Amino acid sequence: MRSRLVLHVSLLLAACALAGCGALTNVSATSNVTSQYSHVWVTIQDVKFNTSATAAAGDSSWLDFPLTTPVTIDLATVTNGGLAVFGSSLKIPTGTYAQMQLLLTDTAAPLATSAQAAGLLYNDQVGYLDSTGAALAAPLDLVHPENGIVLSVSLSIPSNLKAELEALNDGAATTADGTADETGTDTSTGLATTATVPTTATTTCATTTTATATTTPVTTTTDNCTNGVATATFTVGIDFDAEKDLVPFTFSGQPGFLLNPHLVAYDLSTAGTIQGTITLPTTLAVATASGNPAIEVSAETLSSDGTRHVVVKSAPVLTDGSFVLYPLATNATTTNTSTTTTYDLVIHGPNIQTTIIQSVPPSVAAPAAATSITLTSVTPASTADYLVNVSTATGFSSAGALVQFYQTIPVSGEVPYVVAQQPIDPFNNDFAGDAALSMGTIAVAVYSGGVNSTPVSEAPSEGDNTYQVAAIAPNFNDGTLGTKVTAPADVTTTTPAVVVSLAPLSAATGATSNTLEVATAVAAPGKFTNGDLILSQNGAIVAVAPLGVILNQSSGSVTFTHVPGGTSSTSLSTGIYDLSAWVWNSSNPSGTLTRVSSPTGVNLSSGTSTGATITID
Repeated sequence: MRSRLVLHVSLLLAACALAGCGALTNVSATSNVTSQYSHVWVTIQDVKFNTSATAAAGDSSWLDFPLTTPVTIDLATVTNGGLAVFGSSLKIPTGTYAQMQLLLTDTAAPLATSAQAAGLLYNDQVGYLDSTGAALAAPLDLVHPENGIVLSVSLSIPSNLKAELEALNDGAATTADGTADETGTDTSTGLATTATVPTTATTTCATTTTATATTTPVTTTTDNCTNGVATATFTVGIDFDAEKDLVPFTFSGQPGFLLNPHLVAYDLSTAGTIQGTITLPTTLAVATASGNPAIEVSAETLSSDGTRHVVVKSAPVLTDGSFVLYPLATNATTTNTSTTTTYDLVIHGPNIQTTIIQSVPPSVAAPAAATSITLTSVTPASTADYLVNVSTATGFSSAGALVQFYQTIPVSGEVPYVVAQQPIDPFNNDFAGDAALSMGTIAVAVYSGGVNSTPVSEAPSEGDNTYQVAAIAPNFNDGTLGTKVTAPADVTTTTPAVVVSLAPLSAATGATSNTLEVATAVAAPGKFTNGDLILSQNGAIVAVAPLGVILNQSSGSVTFTHVPGGTSSTSLSTGIYDLSAWVWNSSNPSGTLTRVSSPTGVNLSSGTSTGATITID
């Protein structure tokens, strides 16, 4: 099963001509939560900005904009291009910013007022179905939450916006008083339920309020200057992909969920949308937490080395067959909204024929203003599937990895497409739940002249019911292609999962594999019976080492191997990590799960780190 989740932050930045007048920033969230989950709640308490691309999370150079009160958002309600504001009118000084940091309220912290109002048990919470179909709620755990989630951005706030404003105002929609056209505010949540036009600029300093749409981003800001200078709006989008970043795991037989974020920033002023509707088979059974079919559409493009396709954006298919992919990068500019960028769409799911539609251009607009593509004759057939899992026998050690399953169009020069993907359970080095792969042929069509050609069904180059398998992870080189998995000869509902072996990933080019020894101190030996030590970076897992018998000893040590770092002669700026421990007692795993963070980081930028310690109490 896969899920997919996307978090998107829209920064509405206003600057004035007078020196000293800062910019206004609205921070918003959007997501793509797929059918595995009925709800994915996050509680956000702070947002920070930094002009340095290398500043550490705790550095004093961060500009801090804590929210007046934490805001709780159900990401499942803003899927398929939706948007929800959680921070507004933040004054950002003129400058260029290279990093952004989001702080979520920890699951283990006292319940925020907003989470209480939503009727939650935890500040960050997942709604899902168990194996019997019963609806359950579980905490969404964070890795080293103290340092937040750090991502790279490219955000420039100029001191003079006149030229930019003139360009932005071309085609901008405003009302008679010069403010953005917007409608429908839900007074109980502060979110607008409808909005007519996505706005990029206003032409006066008239007072307006931020509006949020559940289907498309439409916002305006108040110019806090007093000289009547017009306000321009700048936007940046941040993607959270739940299919990769919401990781199911098991501990002593109990299910759990953690957020393992890898965020990507987009300039929304030139972002594109691909949206449309496919025809679902009438025989398709729907038994998911969201009530939507377990089908996704992924926009893919060639990898930088040209050896495979990579997923840029995925979206769930809804019950009526519709989907929205937003935001997508384009090569448009604020003065030229045409684009030659195209994406290949891969329609995929465990019980549906994989369909690939090549060369689909995005519409350079937010969803409400974007053109819907015509998908004539795209009716994927229902198919059987088979289950796959990962062997733990090889000791696969890239704990933050995502395993991808590929198939290739049988045409000379084609390279593999991602058809399915699932994150590794970092504590067990396999999938917490088997992955389901569709059987049968793939259908291929080309999009041209506003419509697609008739899809042609054919067996993939890998062979009938066969996939290539490779893992990917930040700080590591992509896994090599070539390993294959094939359906059993006789597939039934009780057929066990096919097990595939994966070799460890190599440290990314420019880095070397290092060994790290961590001294441990246990305040109450025997209190916890199981646990793992976690190295993370920017809130995401990089490596995990089992604590094992160490928990029965007052002192000891744990060794990490295969950790990317630098050398004494070649420093690696990304070789700095956070250290934390997750421990529990197997007699009551969920009731005793405890997360302990080390107050000091681990620096492997020069290849050697001494004095790394953690105390478990």
